[in-house]
Amino acid sequence: MQASLKATLGCLKSFSSTDFRCDLAAFKVPTLIIHGTEDKTVPIDASSRAAAKGIKHSTLVEYDGAPHGLFATHKRRLTKDLIDFSGSDAMEPPPRLPHRAPSDLADRLALGVTRLLRFLADTFFAKRYGTGRSSRDGCGCPGMVGATATHLLCLRRMVDDDGWIRTLMEEARTSECIS
Repeated sequence: MQASLKATLGCLKSFSSTDFRCDLAAFKVPTLIIHGTEDKTVPIDASSRAAAKGIKHSTLVEYDGAPHGLFATHKRRLTKDLIDFSGSDAMEPPPRLPHRAPSDLADRLALGVTRLLRFLADTFFAKRYGTGRSSRDGCGCPGMVGATATHLLCLRRMVDDDGWIRTLMEEARTSECIS
């Protein structure tokens, strides 16, 4: 939980001077809003409660007496709430789309580099851990981080996640890192 002074001041300026209320109507996907009622950094009335009123398909979860930074103070409950929301009826997954075949040199090159990196990672983990699959390392942290990053990116772009958040959260839930 560290940031440079420049980044911290830039965020403070952006958050305190930008009015996002006109963007709330553009949310087309179910949205989970989680906030601590004793947050002194970003008061709940001016932020989450107002956002929940402006976003049509939103769910507001208030953590009674909780401060700012719930991921540090209430991580187990936060994880459970994220998983519950991603598995709820509110998050009905869209139909899976097939992978697109590479159509030009750039696509084929990207696919080749990805396969090479995957092969190298699998080879490294096979020697180190006795398995040939780097994705089966028994830790849900990558799934949780991926789901969070995907969620934030989808919110920023106002697009659907095509079922990825649910998939990544399921990976995190079934691993050993999240109980």
